[in-house]
Amino acid sequence: MRSATLFFLLILQASLCTQAQIPLKDEASNYAQYITPAQLKQHVYILASDSMEGRETGKQGQYKAAAYLVQQFKEIGLKPINKTIPGHGYFQNLNIEKISWTPSYLIAGNDTLQLFKHFYAKGEVLIPQETAMTAVFVGYGIDTTTYNDYKAMQVSGKAVFILQGEPVVDNISLITGTSTRSDWNTNWQKKAILAYAKGAAAVFIVSPLKEESFLNGIKRLRETRNGFSLGLESELSMEKAFFISENQMLSILQADSARLVRWKSDRFAPKQLRANTPTISLKIQGRIEKMGTQNVLGVVEGTDLKNEYIFVSAHYDHLGKKNDSTIYFGADDDGSGTAALLTMAKTFMLAKNEGKGPRRSIVFTAFTGEEMGLLGSSYYSAHPVFPVQQSVADLNIDMIGRIDQQHPGDSNYVYLIGSNRLSTELHTLSEEVNTTHTHLSLDYTYNDPTDPNQLYYRSDHYNFAKLGVPVIFYFTGLHEDYHKITDTPDKLLYTKTATITKLVFLTAWQLANQDHRIQVDVKQ
Repeated sequence: MRSATLFFLLILQASLCTQAQIPLKDEASNYAQYITPAQLKQHVYILASDSMEGRETGKQGQYKAAAYLVQQFKEIGLKPINKTIPGHGYFQNLNIEKISWTPSYLIAGNDTLQLFKHFYAKGEVLIPQETAMTAVFVGYGIDTTTYNDYKAMQVSGKAVFILQGEPVVDNISLITGTSTRSDWNTNWQKKAILAYAKGAAAVFIVSPLKEESFLNGIKRLRETRNGFSLGLESELSMEKAFFISENQMLSILQADSARLVRWKSDRFAPKQLRANTPTISLKIQGRIEKMGTQNVLGVVEGTDLKNEYIFVSAHYDHLGKKNDSTIYFGADDDGSGTAALLTMAKTFMLAKNEGKGPRRSIVFTAFTGEEMGLLGSSYYSAHPVFPVQQSVADLNIDMIGRIDQQHPGDSNYVYLIGSNRLSTELHTLSEEVNTTHTHLSLDYTYNDPTDPNQLYYRSDHYNFAKLGVPVIFYFTGLHEDYHKITDTPDKLLYTKTATITKLVFLTAWQLANQDHRIQVDVKQ
């Protein structure tokens, strides 16, 4: 009799658990229906209108876009992050410096390399007078207790050339001692900061991209020829470097590729690629303009777990105007993501007003300066508004309105990047939400750590990931109008955009409402 009663109680408990879960799914699905193509289209047409002037960071168009976001956040009823600043409580203000580059060059032997033709720069790396310096190869530019590229090497006053990545032999990292890679693997900023701390006069990060891909990337950068940084007053100001291809480095150092291949694969290889250390000359010129800009954040406050935070992010800046007349509209990049953010915020607040609000708080975060080097999210990661240890996940949306060449005629897909990099549970949850609700084809091509595009490090989610916060980056691929004046609202597929927005919304809903917080169980 006792065992029969126990069996009955277990069945009843399982039944009650199932009944508790079903309404949660039904509620989420019901509210997702409020996300419509028409809503998204309305926002995109405003964000990518002539009046927004391309939303260039620190310019009037970006300020107009920020004002529009604040207006929408207020109408939706999102909670500001700072109630003490009337009218600006949704802003996280930051200062940046814009560098408009003027003719600059590197001379190595008989070769002259032009800035933004053969190599490019990030951050404030001005060398206004032609300066000669010794060029030296410092491997991966790493200095730890177990591995040191700088051992017995003096780099003060020199130009240092640093490989991206970290030393790996037989798939084992010489930093971690395992197959897991360290944060040195992708964090070029950390390497640059270390090199400058050791006295380097210039830092060159050697790109792993093939020569053609590297030069094509420079062509896109050359459209604006502007550089941005967070300013000398910021602790992030040392995140600056020149970027150069592997072939160019070998030419400058008068080394051969076979020796470099051996250096990478043999931990006992000689420290230098050649015994000699050539001299190069640099002259890097630009005009600096200081300006202010804003991240825009609004909160749907949670209930019993309100001190844990789910972030939904997108960048609202774009490339601005060319010659003060030609507008880069940025409808897909990232008008689509910003519209998705606004639509989800309104839907979550609707649920809250009807007594179905999220248990965890949801922070809708529109970042500035993404196009200029992830400046807004970099600033946020250094000055988090909400405690990092209480930040559960970031769902980042950047370009979800078009179809790329890999999916001709197929609108039912989305690239997911990063979902399994820190939390296997986040990946599983995302898959289950899609299987239950949206039925998109989830493409993980760009999530492959060996993918040459390295998109995991190229949008705002990465500045959460580097702090150990799990992320998913939603993206539908590059297209023929990427970073061109032809990225206009009429070309977006709003039904497709709505379906992807629902996937993000439903994932955020599950993250915000389930009993337990997702676990970080993968080391970077």
